[in-house]
Amino acid sequence: MINGIIFSLLRTYWRQNTKYSDFVHYSSLLFKRHVLQGWDQAVLTRVFSSALNKLYQSLEAPPQAPDDAPDVDSRERLFLHMQFHPEDIPKGDVRQIYSDVCEELFADELDIKQFTIAYSRPTTIGSVVAKSKLFQDWLGPLVSDDVLRAAGGSWRR
Repeated sequence: MINGIIFSLLRTYWRQNTKYSDFVHYSSLLFKRHVLQGWDQAVLTRVFSSALNKLYQSLEAPPQAPDDAPDVDSRERLFLHMQFHPEDIPKGDVRQIYSDVCEELFADELDIKQFTIAYSRPTTIGSVVAKSKLFQDWLGPLVSDDVLRAAGGSWRR
């Protein structure tokens, strides 16, 4: 049972972390957490080794480690922000139109190297009725005022 749990957690960490160093960091934290819970290190080493081998074999083409990928300057990125709607044109079609019509021109004229499609969540009745933002009265007393006063300092607005 522990084999499946460790494998699924490592696979999740692999998918969630774009940097290989982050994957290694969180995997080692997982290992340490299980040791602290009383698992034998020799058993865990065998389980982790087996899970990592299975994970690497299941990856048909492992993605290039982002640590080795060249960094793209923010001025070299183009974001297309759209509000999501289930009946909109698919993202793949938008990307295909961009590559057919605009990619070469934008790369030459504007030095755009990366095109990203970003969706925002549409407004729903729930998000209008029950706002998740907290109202803060900025004109009222601040906790920092009390802390500074207690320490003998003062704070001027």
